[in-house]
Amino acid sequence: MNPLFRYLFNCNRKKIAILYFGFMTISLLFLLNMKGLSKLTNQLTKDITLGIYVLIIGITAFLLLLIALPSFNKMLKNTMIRYTAISGKKYIYANLFFFTLMFILLLVIGLIFLYYFSKSTYGGYQQEFHKLYAYGILHHILSVFLWGIDFMSILISCYFIMVITKLIPIKSSMSKMILSIIFFSLFLTIQTLVLDVLSKLEKYVITIKSTGFIDTNGFIETSLYPSEGFTILDVCFTCLFIIVLIAITGRIIDKKLEI
Repeated sequence: MNPLFRYLFNCNRKKIAILYFGFMTISLLFLLNMKGLSKLTNQLTKDITLGIYVLIIGITAFLLLLIALPSFNKMLKNTMIRYTAISGKKYIYANLFFFTLMFILLLVIGLIFLYYFSKSTYGGYQQEFHKLYAYGILHHILSVFLWGIDFMSILISCYFIMVITKLIPIKSSMSKMILSIIFFSLFLTIQTLVLDVLSKLEKYVITIKSTGFIDTNGFIETSLYPSEGFTILDVCFTCLFIIVLIAITGRIIDKKLEI
């Protein structure tokens, strides 16, 4: 696994460095702007600025995803590692963990900046981001963990679709792109429907008392994750979904792509 991590780091370090440098530069500019205008701007302007910054975090995460997908494709085509004794699962695990760690690091940096953005010079907090301070550090860690699982789920879905499309004899790049979008939409629809069914069935199958991380309705309670309607069973299903897709994708790589 270590050689694959080094390979991924060496192949993507320039892109990732540029991505992080650009993100942190924009974050610092936003921070200086918020501090300089905190006494002059009204509440609505501050909330809009914070909303824009959250959007920037999302765009940066999407750009990281765009780095991860070509990197996986490049690894599959690399003749130096293609015929080694490394299994397809290890290729997938290396890519998943490497880019998920990059995503979590990005998210943590973004949340640190978001904390200072939403804090006013008078010691108060922006009302829209009150949850950032109403919960403890463990709730924030749980939020980052859940976002990491979601990012990993998206990654493995994309990897699976990339491997499947390689098996279909289509030469046109546009046709492959359209097919990939159809597959991804189908995956997303199925996963959403299953999660919706599980959230309705869980109250009849599992009874969880309200705790610091579970509300009275049985939903996961976190600070910065849209967890309304999201239960423990949903997390378990998502993890199982990731494990199954890793196994299937790795099997296809080993047997069909001859890696």
